Formats: sequence, C-alpha cells, structure tokens
Amino acid sequence: MTEFVASIALSYRENWAICKRESLWGVPRGKNAEKAARILDSGDSIFVWLSGGIQHGGGLAAWVQATGPATSAGHAPWPDAARYAYTIPITLIGELTHPISDSFPNNGASERFGIQNMWVNWGFWHVPDIVSNRLKACFTTT
Repeated sequence: MTEFVASIALSYRENWAICKRESLWGVPRGKNAEKAARILDSGDSIFVWLSGGIQHGGGLAAWVQATGPATSAGHAPWPDAARYAYTIPITLIGELTHPISDSFPNNGASERFGIQNMWVNWGFWHVPDIVSNRLKACFTTT
C-alpha cells in the first residue's frame, strides 16, 4: 500500500465538506500531484492536511482511504472544478476534532511529522512509511 498526504489550501477549505458529502477527493492540476495520483490504488491511505498554519487552524485533519483509482476529474463537484485533474473515490477513516498543526522550518520538513513543505504545496504526494506512521498514530485510540 502507498500512503499520501493531500492538502486543501486555506482559500478552498469549504471543499472539504464537499469531499465528505460526495465521498470524493480532488487532485489539483500540476505535474507532481498528477504523477502521484496515477500510482494510487484502491485501499491506499490519504492524510488530509489543511493549509494555513496554526494561526488559521491548519494541520492534519483527517485520514481517508481510496476506494478506487484516480480517474479524470470530468465534472468535479467543487465550485472551482477546473482546478482538478483527477478525482478519487474515498471513505472517511477518521477526522480529528481539531487539526494537529506542525511547523516547517525554512520551508523544509515539518518538525513533528516530517512532511516536506513542497508536498503540501503540490497538493497531493506519496509519503514514506516513517511519515505515514507518525500521521496514523494521531488516529490510534487506546
């Protein structure tokens, strides 16, 4: 299984409600995000990151699972539909009450999770196991 981080820009936060309602994730246009979407398989995990930093309630917000492959966006359900190259059918695994923020010193890797700032900027990217394990731990209940 491959695991991904997917971000929602501060100016598009309302799209998260649409994702949940439609059980659909939108992959933004861009070489790197599109490349990552093409390797996604059903069953892969996607960690939802809200951009904007701690001052805007940003951070790790949810964990979803792909229930099918990425397909051409066609008629995406978001108001800004032209932004998206692919859509991915999803199911919600867990959503945090409050996003867990992280800092990205010098726009590099985040301190807590090890997420590269560029992955968040791209909007969709696969992450190494060490990062996904840190993200998953936020949803583990004991």
